[in-house]
Amino acid sequence: MSCLRRAVTSALFLLFSATLASAELVTGALQPSSVRISQDQLPLTIMLGKIRGTLEASPLDTAHPEGSSAFAQLTFTSDDTTKQGRSAELIVEAEYGEIVSVTGNGVESDEQDGKHLVLVSGIREKRLRRILVEMKLDGESGEGLNTLKFLMRAEDEEETDESAPPPEQTSISKTVALSWPVESCGRNYHSALKAIGEAGGNTLRDEWRDARRPLKSVSRRWHFRPSVPRRSRRGSAEQNAKAISRNREREILIDTGKIIRSGFRRELSSRGRYGWALTKTAADLKGYFSQDYLPTICTGVEGFASYYEGKLAPLGKRSLRMSALTRDAEILARTRVVDFIESVRNLPGGHPAWGGSGLESLKKSISSGDDMKALIVRLLESARAEPDAIAEIVKAETSYDALVRLDRIGLSKAGISPRKRRRNLQQVLARIEAAVRLVAYRSQYDAFWLSFYGSLEDIRDAHAEHCVCGS
Repeated sequence: MSCLRRAVTSALFLLFSATLASAELVTGALQPSSVRISQDQLPLTIMLGKIRGTLEASPLDTAHPEGSSAFAQLTFTSDDTTKQGRSAELIVEAEYGEIVSVTGNGVESDEQDGKHLVLVSGIREKRLRRILVEMKLDGESGEGLNTLKFLMRAEDEEETDESAPPPEQTSISKTVALSWPVESCGRNYHSALKAIGEAGGNTLRDEWRDARRPLKSVSRRWHFRPSVPRRSRRGSAEQNAKAISRNREREILIDTGKIIRSGFRRELSSRGRYGWALTKTAADLKGYFSQDYLPTICTGVEGFASYYEGKLAPLGKRSLRMSALTRDAEILARTRVVDFIESVRNLPGGHPAWGGSGLESLKKSISSGDDMKALIVRLLESARAEPDAIAEIVKAETSYDALVRLDRIGLSKAGISPRKRRRNLQQVLARIEAAVRLVAYRSQYDAFWLSFYGSLEDIRDAHAEHCVCGS
């Protein structure tokens, strides 16, 4: 076989320098300057005398990711009915990229200086011979193209009478080239991952640690301790009668109280039920963002992201629950403010037209744009608090600061009387405090959640943007 290969090598290398201007394809003339095949020409039929070849390939009009493989297949057949059949010789060469393998039944292949020398024998009627070439694509090509060249040769002989002398054999050669566009999807994606890591993906453990630290900006005790209502056993009738049911109100106050005592959501504890999942996610994502470049970096992203999204799913549900709790706490607080103002309007005494409330009650009704500080001021005005106390609350920078200032002054010294009104006002203020605190705790939780889950979303977005090559 080595002698045959040397002979084939010598003959085939001569073909590289041969003039191919007269070569023709079934689809048209194949000029030396235009040997590249386009997608709309595939599958392409090539005639080598009595041998007919069909060329198929991976899409030529779709960008492929660097490091992926493209495939080309040549299928040969002929009308020869002899046992030996006909033979074809090929040189397969890559311009950029790397030929991984040349395989096929009845195919002998040898490699010399990056060129694969191929002998295909036994091509006869009803006996197909296939050559499958796998080419690994390189993203460093100057024009962004990886090209695979096929130089084919076969002997052709005219049929003559048996009495005539043996015909003189002539050599028929053809050359075709397939080019695949290659994009550095992996390198662009790798750069995007590095940027995500530098933007916070590498410090997820720190974000988690910050979420476990009690907020320094709020006290670990109630300023206006609520009276928690008992659980109601009534059905949907009661729940439909109010914007926020008694049981939901109870849930809001109890959950807020737990967070006040611990300073953070307890499920974020490192020793809690989600501690292992958060530890693993933080470590694995840090490793993913800092990994070295691999041509296959774009692969497996869907499974990777889905795995960690599954691990974080319970915390995602708690994030949604926290959002709903915060929203309902604000609705509850606004409802109680309206109820209180209406109640003092109907008390006897005070202004002749407006019961026990001051003329401030004539102000426009509470709107959704009023923040909690504005509601506190409206409550104090309605309850006819001392002007100095109201002025002190107006100077507060935030809603929580307003609660702190009012707690420091005291409802009694603020001029709120009688005692029953003070108790009622304290309970309304407790609902406001719950809403204000939940906003702060939700912000802390959101920062944690966005750092973890947001990193996974960033991975998906980067993959969708940069790993756009075909497969």
